[in-house]
Amino acid sequence: MFDASFPEIVLILLVALIVVGPERLPRLARTLGAYVGKARSMFNSVRDEVEREVQLDELRKAERDLKRDLDMSQDVMADSQKSAGGKGSPAAGKSGKASSGQKGPDKDHGSESETRS
Repeated sequence: MFDASFPEIVLILLVALIVVGPERLPRLARTLGAYVGKARSMFNSVRDEVEREVQLDELRKAERDLKRDLDMSQDVMADSQKSAGGKGSPAAGKSGKASSGQKGPDKDHGSESETRS
């Protein structure tokens, strides 16, 4: 919590001994220790709750992203089935897409290498 060196702690104990007295000092130390313990447990409880909320928010965000990606992939699949159905057989539509997909990157890679030279 705060940084207190050994001489500072000794000075605080000496002042407490003078102000409170030797009879009441042990009881004061116990009471102070109990309050510090309660404060720490409350702080840890709040910190754990905040961490759980952050993790829950991250999980909810991941769930939304996955649902969005799933919906997008289902839309793409539905569109490809519609377009394949209009051309004839689904196999012809898939092979046509694969060959056109392979030609595109080759052209892109060629143009990239030409611009690098």
